[in-house]
Amino acid sequence: MAWLIPACFLLAIVALVIIRRRRPKPNPLTATEYWVYLPEATMPTMDRIMDAMLAANPHNRPGQPCITKREGILFTDIRLHLAILLRAKNAHAFRPDLLFDCCRFDANSLSLLGKAQGIAKLSYISETPLSDRRHLQFMPHLASAVSRLAGGLAVFDVQDETLRTSTEFEGLLRETPSQENQNQVRIAWVPSESGSFARSLGLKKIGLNELRSDPIPSDEVTAIEPVLEEVAQRMWSGDLAPEYEVERFGQRFLVTVSPLRGEAKVTVARITSR
Repeated sequence: MAWLIPACFLLAIVALVIIRRRRPKPNPLTATEYWVYLPEATMPTMDRIMDAMLAANPHNRPGQPCITKREGILFTDIRLHLAILLRAKNAHAFRPDLLFDCCRFDANSLSLLGKAQGIAKLSYISETPLSDRRHLQFMPHLASAVSRLAGGLAVFDVQDETLRTSTEFEGLLRETPSQENQNQVRIAWVPSESGSFARSLGLKKIGLNELRSDPIPSDEVTAIEPVLEEVAQRMWSGDLAPEYEVERFGQRFLVTVSPLRGEAKVTVARITSR
């Protein structure tokens, strides 16, 4: 009977492996996050933030408040998180141009970070699919409210990897106060030894894996970029498919999308006429 214990142990391991293989794959993580760089490491109270987003929101238009009850319910959503990062303990976060591969910034916005002593980290993260996109409206107005109340210097969109001065960020919302239906995805390029590979930035905001291409020769980047932009925009609009046919510059391309370790690999091929 000495063989019984090892045999049972082996069977238990096999059963565990089978169960894990049968588990459904987790849905992509939905994440929207803004870092507001502040001259002092102090977060405004929630009461002041709520007032700045609702009645005192300068981006409201007559009969068109930016934050209604529909978005306001996120104030009490456990997936919403506000925190303060101190410069002394998080020095790396004050150089997003070094921390992120595709950081988009200008010299003015970057220079302002030298005056910042804290970061208001504002995030909305869901591990389950969302029924709508109200968080896309709520989060930028939250970042705007915190920036206005605390004298914000700059705002960094983590998913988009874009750093803007607070003035530029306010101008963005002033021009387009309704952000929920705005396309918030872009294509960026990362240099590599055999060319550059493309990445999408922003699809994670709606729970989709970001796109990533194989290295593409530099002389092909100009032709391929608008093709990938169209694919990303179609995915943002809800057109999800394993393949996309795109026509650009009089040429037709077939774009194949397949899973790749938390990302979505895209392969681009020209369609030749017969």
